[in-house]
Amino acid sequence: MVVKLNKSLLGEDWLQSFCIFRLSPKTFLDKRKLSRDAFCLDVLKDLYLDHVENQYKIHLLLLLQEHSSLLITEYNL
Repeated sequence: MVVKLNKSLLGEDWLQSFCIFRLSPKTFLDKRKLSRDAFCLDVLKDLYLDHVENQYKIHLLLLLQEHSSLLITEYNL
């Protein structure tokens, strides 16, 4: 089995998916039928994958930081 270098939550073309999420996070989540919690958990899992490049991980962390008010709500705490 061959593993793609950046195979993760956002897919093979992660940069395009990253840009789509940044433009409209709610639409991105709704289209993929992901809850906010599930998305955050998947991103955190991707941060621990060895085959995911560090530059990609930095983008994921910035994505979480930029949209933290949407992704982490009061009732989740």
